[in-house]
Amino acid sequence: LNILDKFKNSQACLMLKDAGQKFKNNFAREADFKIKFNNIILSGSMDLVWNDNGNWHVLDYKTALKSHAPDELYKSQLEFYALVLRELAVLNNNSFNSVQAGIIYLRDEDNNQNEFKTWPVTGWDNLRQRVLSAAHNAAANNFEANLNHCALCPWRGECVNCNHER
Repeated sequence: LNILDKFKNSQACLMLKDAGQKFKNNFAREADFKIKFNNIILSGSMDLVWNDNGNWHVLDYKTALKSHAPDELYKSQLEFYALVLRELAVLNNNSFNSVQAGIIYLRDEDNNQNEFKTWPVTGWDNLRQRVLSAAHNAAANNFEANLNHCALCPWRGECVNCNHER
């Protein structure tokens, strides 16, 4: 079976189908967004997002093996999505209580039926500052290399700071 067929038959997929039916008016796949943070426009697309009476959920699919995944990068991505959900909820006068974020690894090396865990995202002011700092650095093309992440970095092939074989 390919990874999508396997996922289609997993407990995780069944749970997400149930959520999709239960929250169908507040459930989106590939939810595109564009938001302005201090005059910087940021955009992206969240794989799955739904709202359960102000309790938001955001999930991201990954095809990397969990053992080879750049966890810190993935977690930062989901925290950014959580911040976007919070900001958009406030801007649109939608209820907001919390965000639960999670990653679904489609290439399941442990045969655990693509199980995933979610975590609550908190610390909004600190998170907002981290996002603004990263956005300003990206706009200025000012990236500090973290050589400890090279082995798992998806951009290592293009990175001039990474000491890997080309």
